[in-house]
Amino acid sequence: MEMKQYEQYKNAVDQALGTLKFTSPQSLYTPIRYTLQLPAKRLRPVLTLISAEMAGGNINKALPASLAVELFHNFTLLHDDIMDEAPIRRGKASVFYQFGRDAAILSGDALLISAYRQLEAYTSDIQIELFKALNHSALSVCEGQQLDMEFETNENVALTEYLKMIGLKTAHLIGASMKMGALTAACSPALADAYFQIGLNMGMAFQIQDDWLDTFGELHQFGKKRGGDIVRNKKTFLLLSAMEKASEPQKKLLHDLLYNQTLKEEDKIHSVRKLYHDLDIDSVTKSSIRKYSDQAIIGIEALQINQSETKVLIDILNQLTHRNR
Repeated sequence: MEMKQYEQYKNAVDQALGTLKFTSPQSLYTPIRYTLQLPAKRLRPVLTLISAEMAGGNINKALPASLAVELFHNFTLLHDDIMDEAPIRRGKASVFYQFGRDAAILSGDALLISAYRQLEAYTSDIQIELFKALNHSALSVCEGQQLDMEFETNENVALTEYLKMIGLKTAHLIGASMKMGALTAACSPALADAYFQIGLNMGMAFQIQDDWLDTFGELHQFGKKRGGDIVRNKKTFLLLSAMEKASEPQKKLLHDLLYNQTLKEEDKIHSVRKLYHDLDIDSVTKSSIRKYSDQAIIGIEALQINQSETKVLIDILNQLTHRNR
C-alpha cells in the first residue's frame, strides 16, 4: 500500500482529534493532550474509516466513531501503564511516569468518557448499535487484561488460553473498529458482524506478529529493546509454542533459563533464542500469522466488493504481518 493512502485516513483522524476541546482544568486535560500527541499509527480509527467506505458510507459520518475507538484505545494505554508501572510509551515518557499515578487514572477516566461522548453524534438507531459494539469490546479488553495479569504468576498457561487472551485484549477492539465503521454506513447486522470477524483475524495476526518482533525483529525497533519479553518471562505465542513442542529435557532447560536469577539478560536472551531456533519457533509463529491473515483475506473476499476498494485493507493487513520492526 502506498503510504499516501494510509496517511490520508490517518491525517483525517489526527485533524479531528485536534479539534477536540480539552481545556480546563489543565491538570486533567494536559495529560490527555500529551498522550494524543505522541507518535501513533492510528490503526484502529483508520480501519473504522476504511470499513465505512467499503460498506457504502463516508469518512465524515464515520469520523466520530473512529475518534471513539481511538480515545478508548488511549484510555486503555494510560491504565495499562499504571498497572505495569511502565516509564515508556511510544518511545516517550508515559503519562504515568510524566504526570503521576493519580493523573493517569483520572485523565484515563476522562478519555473513556470522551470516547463515549463521540457517539452522541449519531441518530438513535445507529447510536444504539455503536454503543453495543463498543461496550462488547470494552468489556472484552478488561477480561483479556485480567487474564494477561493472571498469566504472569501462572507457569502452566496453555497456548489455547493465550490465544483466547489476545483475542479479548487486542483483537476484539480491532474487530469493533471495523464493525463500527460499517455500522455508520447503516449496513445490515450480518454485514457488520462480517467486518468484525475480519478485524478479529487481523488483530490476532497483528498481536502474534508483535510477539515475533520482540524476539526476532530488528534491533532498532521503535521504543523497544529486542528480547524484552524473554527478560520478563512474558507469556507469548513463542514461549508457549516452545513449551508445547519441547521435549522434557528442553522444557527443563527453558524453565531453568527463565527462572535463573543469576543469568545476565544478554545471556538469557541468547540462550532462549537458540532454543527457539532448535524448536523452529520462528516458522511455527509465522505459520500462525499466515493462518489468521488468510482467514481475514477470505472474509474480505466474501464481501464481494470491487477489488480496487478492498486493496487498501489487504495492503494494511500485509503491512501488519510483514513488519520487521
